Amino acid sequence: EIHDRPRRRKLQRRNRKRASDVEKLYQGWISHPNLGDRVPVSLKIEIRGGKVCGTWDVVTNGCSTTQHWCSVFEKEMQNGADTLGHEAPYDLSRWTWTSPLCNQYNVKFTIEVKRHGQFLQGEVLRLPRLASGERPTPVARWNFRNKKDKDAFTDEIGGKKGYAMNNKYSLDEDGLVLRGDCCIYSEPLGLSMREKTLEVWVELFNLEQREVGIMSFGEMSRPDAAFDGLVFNQRHEAEWIPCSEFFNRYETIAGGAEKQAGIVHHMAITYAEDNTITLYRDGLQYGSSYKVADPGLLKFSEDSRIVFGARHYWPDADRGADKFVGELSGRIVRAALYDRALSQEEIALNFGAGSLKLWETPGDRRMACESPEDEANMDALRAEFPDHVEIKDTEERSITLQQLKRVFRFAAETCHTWGYTSEDEKARSMKTLDLYGLCKWLIKPATVKLQCSLVELMASGPQRPKWFVSHWWGETIVDFVRCLSRHASLRSLDCEAAFWVCAYANRQHSIGSEIPKDLKSTSFHKAMKLAVGVLLVLDESAKALTRIWCAFEQFEAVEISGAYQEEKSRTCLLDIATCHKGDAVVLTEGPVAADEIDQKVTLAKASREKRFPKNIIEQGARWQ
Repeated sequence: EIHDRPRRRKLQRRNRKRASDVEKLYQGWISHPNLGDRVPVSLKIEIRGGKVCGTWDVVTNGCSTTQHWCSVFEKEMQNGADTLGHEAPYDLSRWTWTSPLCNQYNVKFTIEVKRHGQFLQGEVLRLPRLASGERPTPVARWNFRNKKDKDAFTDEIGGKKGYAMNNKYSLDEDGLVLRGDCCIYSEPLGLSMREKTLEVWVELFNLEQREVGIMSFGEMSRPDAAFDGLVFNQRHEAEWIPCSEFFNRYETIAGGAEKQAGIVHHMAITYAEDNTITLYRDGLQYGSSYKVADPGLLKFSEDSRIVFGARHYWPDADRGADKFVGELSGRIVRAALYDRALSQEEIALNFGAGSLKLWETPGDRRMACESPEDEANMDALRAEFPDHVEIKDTEERSITLQQLKRVFRFAAETCHTWGYTSEDEKARSMKTLDLYGLCKWLIKPATVKLQCSLVELMASGPQRPKWFVSHWWGETIVDFVRCLSRHASLRSLDCEAAFWVCAYANRQHSIGSEIPKDLKSTSFHKAMKLAVGVLLVLDESAKALTRIWCAFEQFEAVEISGAYQEEKSRTCLLDIATCHKGDAVVLTEGPVAADEIDQKVTLAKASREKRFPKNIIEQGARWQ
């Protein structure tokens, strides 16, 4: 051992040198195979005292899986990072931690760190003790994604057909869209069961809709027929409940209110042999389970049907038309029915394994694009935006929230390659990326060949603005998307409602022709007159209040509103949004639907808006 001491000291010196080489910052995105969305993340990896340590951060952005990734993984990753400092030796390029999550199931996270700027990769594996081949098999299944006709309503296993009530629906690549005046019902499934599991992936377009049915199972033969189903915002504000006819098999579960619309959630209800009903959201138990009092669960006959987008459906012979109640305004991605109560492990497994990809960001030239016109950047843009439609009038080149999130996801996936100099440092991280960087690396190179606007690469035709957005290009893209997502939720806007945003609407390569000398003839003014109102987005320093273009837009909003009032035709609303401590806060002109649920509307509005930062209000007052 005495002879080994010099050798150990030499190894320790070499190890300390190696340790200094891996103190780097990484970023990337998390994707979910079931939901098809991506959330930007960052991970700091360093070595302290010969131990590998890591800190985890999820950049929330209002995309459809943000809440589920934050709630399910953020705490777990931080716990794992804390554990690493005590368990992992310095020379491991791979580490694994497994720990209980909410005492329900285990999550195993593995990341491989490759040094010298090489690509990193990792994955999140849920329930490693269950192989992928052991997923439970449903007795009926529906998948609405990428379906273009009514065959989407057919049970993929039993072949039973489905039908649309009112035919007021649409199908797109993300699923079945219902607008609150339509439901889907199946023909009798021929399945008699007492124990069961209802499973559905659903997105709510707003949280103000009340007593909304998502998925129900029952005979559906008359108004008082028995059924079991998943319902939102009934009995308890913005909560999910396992509902039944006249609440015969319902008890309060206190699962907690939803905070944000526009997120796809995996929901499941199990009805067990011992009469226990349990509700799950995103792989975790939602609220408390309970046992149904005697006579317990009902055994449904072979005449039972599945209904999507309503609590209950039944034929009305007297009126010669079918009826339904509890209409959904939202999207259903897919659903399944099981003839037994799934275990919590099986539900967590069905929720889906995720994946993590990370890239090094300190400016490795082997990974970075030297300029926006770099071949790798242009190839990625051409692959993402292959289509084009010419929209003549600039004021009709508004961008929908879905299209904006598409741009956001592409930036989250590729911004790590945007340059390697200090000039592009802000553009390489989703935490600091602003519209100046996005315009340089995405908008301009994507549109240079056709000399068009970015909206013309995503839209199928003219998109008239619902709201005009006034803002400063220097706020982060993350905060901008947060503000628009929150505003759309409060104003009960559907996924097709469009915002006019100058950077995406104007043709950036011929900006001079977009702005004539007569300001009344600009696309800004024309878009504002088409919109129902103006949304002013402010950063934490209220920089937009000092920008001349923003001042012009706010002046125009007030002037247009005054003209409408004189004509007694309509108004031009003015809302103000900002991000405070990671959440969007919106001041609205007048109450919104969420305020009117409360009998004291004024107090409800004041309570909602009290989190708006006072320093921004003070800066606005000084500017006035």
